[in-house]
Amino acid sequence: MPQKHRPISALSLDIQGVDFKKRIGVAESSDGKTWRSLVEDSIYDFSSQVSLRKTRVEFPSSDARYFRLELTDFKPK
Repeated sequence: MPQKHRPISALSLDIQGVDFKKRIGVAESSDGKTWRSLVEDSIYDFSSQVSLRKTRVEFPSSDARYFRLELTDFKPK
């Protein structure tokens, strides 16, 4: 984030792909070294089968300087 910024509470991802499901983790840090998890969620698209797509992740408002996004393949339990 730039030096002067407003707190954020959501990320909207612009993804061209279809038919996917990913786990997403968002973490914050004030120094880029120590990270605190904000949310773990999933994003997905099943548009070849039904009109169903989720690419927005919401979390508690944060004014941290650094954010880290982790995307991994979704593995059902």
